[in-house]
Amino acid sequence: MSETFPPLRAIDRAAMRVVIPVLDRFATQPLGVVEEGIEIRLGPASPTGEIAPDFVVKHPAVWRAIGRGGMSSLGRTYEDGWWTTSDLDGVISFFVSLLSVLPSTPNVDPITRRMRPQRDAWTGLGFDDPAVLGHIFDKTMFHGTGRFLQPETDLYLASLARFSQICEELELTSDSHLCEIGTGWGAFALYAARTRGCRVLSVTTSPVEANFATKRLTNAGLADRVEVRLGGPTSVTGTFDAVVSIDPEQRRIGSHPSLPVTFDRLLSPTGIGLLQTHVVESDSIGRAFSSGPYRETLAAISASTESLRTAVVSKTELIDDDDRTLEARIANLLASESDLERAGFPSAVFRSRMFSLVRDRVLVGRFGIRAMQLTFANRSRSIS
Repeated sequence: MSETFPPLRAIDRAAMRVVIPVLDRFATQPLGVVEEGIEIRLGPASPTGEIAPDFVVKHPAVWRAIGRGGMSSLGRTYEDGWWTTSDLDGVISFFVSLLSVLPSTPNVDPITRRMRPQRDAWTGLGFDDPAVLGHIFDKTMFHGTGRFLQPETDLYLASLARFSQICEELELTSDSHLCEIGTGWGAFALYAARTRGCRVLSVTTSPVEANFATKRLTNAGLADRVEVRLGGPTSVTGTFDAVVSIDPEQRRIGSHPSLPVTFDRLLSPTGIGLLQTHVVESDSIGRAFSSGPYRETLAAISASTESLRTAVVSKTELIDDDDRTLEARIANLLASESDLERAGFPSAVFRSRMFSLVRDRVLVGRFGIRAMQLTFANRSRSIS
């Protein structure tokens, strides 16, 4: 993907003159804007005199994109190199604190969209190559929040420990039939089938994930125990002893409030469901990131079960483990930057992943996002 910038337009300057005063008026944190030798400080002065995060503009179209698309466009324009910074945490924190005045859903300016390079231009560059996936997705191709049992535990071992804990929570045995909503790269399905001997049906709407997971499970000799199906939860019929969804994405499985309904439909009367996800304190944060992992309030998820035979029977916070998981993923990505470059990937691939990880770190650390496990079961069933 070319990283050349689109031509300068007068409307971009006009957007800058509109957006910057709005950000300055409502900002609760400082930000230093640098553009073509001009430095502007937005927001209040820090009482401790700390240095404001630097937001270095490489192309003024960034103001029009942010003005129309909010946080969604902030990430896309960072990926494309329209702005840079030495303090990504600080910049993201500044913009997240302004969610009340930024657009809450993506509304991409059609002119800006035409000016941008094609977003999917890099997804075909060996994207189903395990070596490439290993670098982009934390070297382990595991998803979810790990379980760090010892101070020296790395992300790989923490992921295995979390999968083991989930299998125990679901009471999986060789007689169990498990349904997984959201395949990812097939890691949990592989682990459950290999260590517990259970049968697994895993569904995903992503052809790339389905293809990769199928190959991975076939190579592991588990094709007879695990079926990977291309489709959403509505494509699944029948009942299961257990249903699981680990860090689901809205674009993969639908919104979180629909998952309790899915669990209710698919669980046998004695079955157990488990959702590992991130919940928010404020609806505005969930709406602002609707294009990525979709986050709901815990109250909204619980309320969606009120008319169902299944309910949330236990809640477990994973705050410390989530912090360590994010730090491990960021460290792994930084260690992979030169490998991605040698493999021929544009720097946009690295920036895209880094923005997502740092964004999640900011949301967890400063804005009330909480990693949790929610267990679902029939209201009459007690969970030990």
